Amino acid sequence: MRLSFRGATTRVAAVLLIALAVAPRPASPTPSVAPRDDDPRVYLKLVRGADMPFAQVASTLEAALSEAGWTILSRTDAGVDPSACSFKSRVVVAVPQGYGKRLLSYGSHAAFAVPIRFVVWEDEEGVGVGATNPMNLNRTIVDEASSPEDWADVVRGIRAVTSKAFPRWTVNTEYGQERGNARIGRTMGIMAGGKFNDKLEDVLVRPAAGATPAAIADRLMKGLASVPGDWEWGIRGVYVLDMPEHGMTLLGVTGDEVERRSFDIVKHGGDGERKDMACPGIDHAAAYPVEIAISVVGGELRIQLVDEMYRMKMFFEDAGKMSFAKNMGMPGSIEDEIRTKILAILN
Repeated sequence: MRLSFRGATTRVAAVLLIALAVAPRPASPTPSVAPRDDDPRVYLKLVRGADMPFAQVASTLEAALSEAGWTILSRTDAGVDPSACSFKSRVVVAVPQGYGKRLLSYGSHAAFAVPIRFVVWEDEEGVGVGATNPMNLNRTIVDEASSPEDWADVVRGIRAVTSKAFPRWTVNTEYGQERGNARIGRTMGIMAGGKFNDKLEDVLVRPAAGATPAAIADRLMKGLASVPGDWEWGIRGVYVLDMPEHGMTLLGVTGDEVERRSFDIVKHGGDGERKDMACPGIDHAAAYPVEIAISVVGGELRIQLVDEMYRMKMFFEDAGKMSFAKNMGMPGSIEDEIRTKILAILN
């Protein structure tokens, strides 16, 4: 399967080798991820308290991913309030060899799980590295019938990269919401639960008229940040992941204010060790960018995203029920801005 990539900070064209699974490079040590007695959490904690400059940790991570055969889609600094937080957080979005082919064998909905997002963050204890956890998220997004161990090889590949790059500061823990079930439950009986496929929403459906997903994604990538108007969230394009053999392209979008507000809401996420930190929520930056799927099937162009309240629960459920209740309007407002900007560009 041929995939090409265009990012906001770098433009890359690449051909990924076809493989059935992630093939981790040797590293010493490579932490084990199975068997386990607990349920997986949303994020992997890979590095903790690194006594290196932030920029050096970020560049070392990228070099290690490239050496291991991953393709880097984008690198972006996360939105923080500089008046309240002097620390930095950066997200690196990447794809391991063969991962797209493996996931898309489950269906087009699995495209939302293809990008793996790494976060490099600073805090009072030094620099940390985390990543989204396939053992948690892939059961929700890709296949509810799978078990966490079905995705353990992917996690081994992730940990192999970072344990080789940062042997002195490697940790083998997780953080974020612990989730025993694949399906996201409703909060207070009303908010955003259910099956992932049922939470895919159409932004636009119309005849393709010769347009390709890649061409549409490129227009959105270039245009989102400059749509006229007074926008609350500042949604912009971050990366494009083109999967032409599946008639699909994935666009990643985010906004500094989306991120800043999210980190402020989640705070320490129930982790008592982070409770007294100045800006503890920046370790959740790997929740972004938001994915938008663009496809052409049977001559029909379709643009889809995940219901934003549901997506917020996927990545920020550890904020707690009351935080969700107090900020119920935020997800819909973000989704409305994404929709409105897309339609303004394409109509």
